[in-house]
Amino acid sequence: MVSGSLAAWGATRPISGGRLRGNRLTFSVGASDYDVLLNGNTMEGTVTTGKKKQSFSAMKVPGGM
Repeated sequence: MVSGSLAAWGATRPISGGRLRGNRLTFSVGASDYDVLLNGNTMEGTVTTGKKKQSFSAMKVPGGM
C-alpha cells in the first residue's frame, strides 16, 4: 500500500489506491489512473483519464523528498 499526494501545476491532490509491486507503482488521483515503472531516480508511465491515455516521465530533483 502506498499513500501520499501529487503536486503539479500549483495544486496538491491526494492519491488513492496506491500499490507498489516490485518496480511498478499504480495509483489514482481524482479521475486519472497512473501506471508507473520506477528506475532509480526516474519514473516513466502512463496516465489514463476517461478514454485518453498519455505517456509521461519524471525525475527526482536534488533536495526533493
